[in-house]
Amino acid sequence: MALTYPEIVLTLADESTLTFRDTGVISAEIVEESNPISATLPISDLNCKLFDDNGGFSVFGTENTFAARKPIEVYEYINGTKYYIGKYYLNKPTVIDQKQIEIEAVDAIGLLDTTDFDGRFWSSLTDFSVIVDAILGDLSIEYEIESVLQGQQLKGWIPPGNRRDALQQACFAVGAAVKTSRTDEIVIYESPLPETHDWHHYDIGVNDKFRDQPISLKPLVTSIELVAHNYEQSATEETIFDDTLEAGTYKIIFEKPYYDVSISGVGYVPTYLGTTGGDTLVNEDDEKIVAFGEFEFGPNSVTLNVVEPGGAVLIKGYPWNDIKQAYTFTESGLASDINKNVLNITNATLVSNDNANTVLNRIRDYYRQRYLHEFILVPAAGTKYGVAVYGVDVYGWSSEAVNIGQILSVDTVHGEKIRCAIERITLNLTGGFLGKYETTGVEVVS
Repeated sequence: MALTYPEIVLTLADESTLTFRDTGVISAEIVEESNPISATLPISDLNCKLFDDNGGFSVFGTENTFAARKPIEVYEYINGTKYYIGKYYLNKPTVIDQKQIEIEAVDAIGLLDTTDFDGRFWSSLTDFSVIVDAILGDLSIEYEIESVLQGQQLKGWIPPGNRRDALQQACFAVGAAVKTSRTDEIVIYESPLPETHDWHHYDIGVNDKFRDQPISLKPLVTSIELVAHNYEQSATEETIFDDTLEAGTYKIIFEKPYYDVSISGVGYVPTYLGTTGGDTLVNEDDEKIVAFGEFEFGPNSVTLNVVEPGGAVLIKGYPWNDIKQAYTFTESGLASDINKNVLNITNATLVSNDNANTVLNRIRDYYRQRYLHEFILVPAAGTKYGVAVYGVDVYGWSSEAVNIGQILSVDTVHGEKIRCAIERITLNLTGGFLGKYETTGVEVVS
């Protein structure tokens, strides 16, 4: 059995750090998760209880010591070697007493869930990397896009909401999954689908797992309806906003895509008359003379800076009309008495006629993967064959390397073999680095 213990590094409000390791970590569990086709964008989380023998934990007089969204770095020592597990962000600290604190933290996807996104419209096919940059580019969160995905193109609309939902829309439409496990950034990678892949990362034998190795069969999806969204310019102008505002700053976010937006009334940023020498002209009351002004437009919004109360504002624009078209798939050869299980997807607004068939086929392939296998992996090294099979690596595995999104070939206690993708890992960092793996896949038929 491997000798293991965690190390947890907390960043405080003043950017200093506190480090806890070994017996300083009473308990620690991480749940890592990723959906292979980004039908959802799961949040991974860290829960731990820490011990400080010096008794420095308090919420009195130190209210800024623990600050929300500050990073937490997690490591695991396995037989003396330090491995990076992930980066999390403080969500909730609970001081139990002077020597004990409980920490709840989320990954970068959890941060995106609480970060606003104004919405964005792409009228023509646009590289996936450009769309992701529009969602994440102005944040301090690092991200990496697998090269095969970067140049794939999408068009359409992402409605206002949060950045987690916006990223989910883009990844679902392009065939990407998202993970944050064993890295300090967001990794966007090609959807791992055992149904369409005839290869795998690692072989997992029956004896590599603890005794309980349940396998269940997920319900059959008998048909799928996917609605594609195709946008056409309307010739009819609409009123987007019409109101009288008090003094202040207002951000008006558009609830659907518009073009040729026009604004009249207060709220613009004034441009003042000046001389060629750069001096601003004033009137007899020493007031600057306004020549004209410009409104502050965002990609899907306008910001109004109202100086005097009671100012009327009228915003008009021409909408892009959403022309919807349904694409359907029905499994063939079904018995007449089988229970119908219909999947309807209506709000994937970056799915258009350009990519609808590809997306539909990907959804079909994912839901054909019906074998749900759960197991706890023995914290040890798996068989290495001594031959470089993939790249320069020797084909084999070690427990710290088996990660979210990888495809496994797994022997079952029934004698069959399944090829499956890892969707969820629950790691007990203080209990011997035991990992509970939840996988979905297909039977391998010789």
